[in-house]
Amino acid sequence: MTLIAFSKRLPRAAAFTATLLVSLHAHSQPAAEDHPTAASGIVIDAAHRLTAGLTVAAARPAEMEQTLRVYGQIMIPPEQLRRIRARYPGVVRSVAKTLGETVRAGETLAVIESNDSLRAYKITAPIDGRLIERHVGAGEPVADDVLFVVADLSTVQADLQVFTRDLPEARQGTTAHISGTAGQFEADAPIVYLAPVSSGSGQTVSLRARLDNASAGWVPGQFVTGEIVITRRHAEITVPVSSLQIIDGKPTVFVDEAGSFVPHTVRTGLRDHQTVEILEGLPAGAAVAAGNTFLLKSELLTREED
Repeated sequence: MTLIAFSKRLPRAAAFTATLLVSLHAHSQPAAEDHPTAASGIVIDAAHRLTAGLTVAAARPAEMEQTLRVYGQIMIPPEQLRRIRARYPGVVRSVAKTLGETVRAGETLAVIESNDSLRAYKITAPIDGRLIERHVGAGEPVADDVLFVVADLSTVQADLQVFTRDLPEARQGTTAHISGTAGQFEADAPIVYLAPVSSGSGQTVSLRARLDNASAGWVPGQFVTGEIVITRRHAEITVPVSSLQIIDGKPTVFVDEAGSFVPHTVRTGLRDHQTVEILEGLPAGAAVAAGNTFLLKSELLTREED
């Protein structure tokens, strides 16, 4: 079998997978009369299933959702930003807060001596929030430039772009599921704004979803993905997404039949984050392989080559 030689050229993690496939292939061959034939399925004992990360799940009814995927960034709502300037030209005598500090409304940020009166006056925070920009230090002259920027980050917004062709599906008041890159953070958020005009290209329209940020998990500027539910319906037969493999261009699941994983070609319907609807090719209640089913696909293809 060529797979053993091939595994020597793989990285360590991939080589482990290849070695496991060799073991599964050897175990699944009909060495005795009580073993199923290669055509009937792939036999894997409990120990190999655990090592391979294979589980078994029942094909069952479920409520399915079809979603529209959009992309964007986390932004600070404009009404929660304050840009703070000096009231009169002068010289900064002291700065009380450093970048990133939490501030309370009315707290002193800096003390400035006026050029005209030579009297000192205070620059204070207008709102509760965090000091996200600081452009001045003690001893510097100031005029009408922005000295500080304070932001209320208790809530943020996801600024998302939706294609104009999908506008009927993205309506104000619906809910979007927002997730950060690599699953860093996720939450459901209402769509609070849909722009009345398209962008300069004319291909997309902006929408905004408001997010609670009390835990400070959302970082302004980070890229996010939004999933907007556009269809909900009941599906009689569903399987986990991990159960589905494409073999010879056809969607396939492996059914556990008396301890042997047998491939079944199926026709699929709706798909969401966790489940796939099965329209044909699988009876309700069937026990299907889930988890790392790519190993079963690899073993099946290896058999066909032998």
